[in-house]
Amino acid sequence: MGIADKYADFLNFVNSQREEFSKQVLDEREPVLLISHYDADGLTSASLSAILLRKNGVPFHLRIVEQIDEHTLSKMKDLSYKKIIFTDLGSGEYSLIKTQLKGKKVFIIDHHQPEESPRKEDILEVNPYFHGINGSIESSSSTLTYLFLKTIDDEMIKHSPLAIVGALGDRQDVGPRFSLVGLNEIVAKEAEEYGLVRREIGLRLAGSKSRPILKALEYTFDPYIPGLSGKEDSCLMFLKEIGIEPSKNGELRYMKDLSKNEIKKLATALIKHMLDAGVPLKDAERIFGTNYYLQSEHEESFLHDAREYVQILNSCGRMGRYGVAIAICIGVREKVLGEALEIAREYRRTLARVIEKAHERKKIIEGHAIVDLRDVADSRITGAVASILSSIWSDEANVVIVVGRGDLTDKLKISGRLTKRVPEQDTSKNLGLALRDAARDVGGVGGGHLRAGGALIPAEKLDAFIKSFIVRFEGRDFWKLK
Repeated sequence: MGIADKYADFLNFVNSQREEFSKQVLDEREPVLLISHYDADGLTSASLSAILLRKNGVPFHLRIVEQIDEHTLSKMKDLSYKKIIFTDLGSGEYSLIKTQLKGKKVFIIDHHQPEESPRKEDILEVNPYFHGINGSIESSSSTLTYLFLKTIDDEMIKHSPLAIVGALGDRQDVGPRFSLVGLNEIVAKEAEEYGLVRREIGLRLAGSKSRPILKALEYTFDPYIPGLSGKEDSCLMFLKEIGIEPSKNGELRYMKDLSKNEIKKLATALIKHMLDAGVPLKDAERIFGTNYYLQSEHEESFLHDAREYVQILNSCGRMGRYGVAIAICIGVREKVLGEALEIAREYRRTLARVIEKAHERKKIIEGHAIVDLRDVADSRITGAVASILSSIWSDEANVVIVVGRGDLTDKLKISGRLTKRVPEQDTSKNLGLALRDAARDVGGVGGGHLRAGGALIPAEKLDAFIKSFIVRFEGRDFWKLK
């Protein structure tokens, strides 16, 4: 059975929904409210939707949010928009949306675990879990959005690289040599066939084709390299110690300037360095794998490397500069790209500083690492911090919980990640559902995936939330995929 055959049921469902969407949104051309998440997957999903709406002359208002809760929905309810599209969120908050937005025509395209079984309501919902597809690894929201919109307009194919960027942004590169799988792989192959994307196996350093090796090493945060990520002086010393000169004749060297032996030496030394720093082998090996290159971008552009594209979008999203990210996705360059690069530099500095604080404040509670960073990390950065910490604290904890400040002063943002101590084949521990239920226990909201999720809770309920989470995570028989 081919990969497309495996997903035939889902693809047929997506195709069956296009007529309703076209009739309700594109044909009537009434103003639409488009809501999406602030990370790379949410930003690319929103951009794909915006591209189709613009092409069809549908006026829309785009709003990027952190999470769906009563406060967020109350603002939408009072707006005059009769039609609302959610991308990269909504499935976990179905009941809330149904109650708060009664009378509105709602569309949800989301890959997070849904609140309940498929609904036959007035809401059109595209979610892979209803078809036995794991949204944590087989499909990003951007991939769902792309596949759905392509059934309406074949010309969306030229924007397929955005779906790949979104999938990589959600770290769904879980296949051999850290490649995409599932529905994401279907899109990646299609993009390759049309000459839009090229794959290459090699070192996965940030923008290694567009920046000097010294800076590529410093700017690499996925994977996080303890002692090197965000630290130029340490990177310089590391290169010299392993016998690789970062410059020649006064000019910084690029990856293309290194010999094959030097590249091999660099890869070996990096893996050894990460293992010595306590990084699990699987995470250390992430430094070498599949790179995806966008052929429509110049090779010297920071957007040529899809993973660097991800970092730029995530930086803009987590620094609250959504407009810059969306502009880049829909094709604006020149001054906007320069602005985005400066935002990315600022974000990397912030991330490095917060990670250092996290090491100082770590607490292990019943096998879970809890770190309160509310004074140094806001809601947009906690997810990235949790992802990094989960890769370097796996010897000590099953779960990493990062606490940051919410957008509202009386709220806390919670981001959680499973570490490699919980095997990937173990589906008995469902982090997203545990976070969702624990958040509800204390009057908050939450959700996510099997191995990653988040919540928004009342600030004074943190201790109660942690206790409830541990009970929920350790003691429930969670829903499993088909």
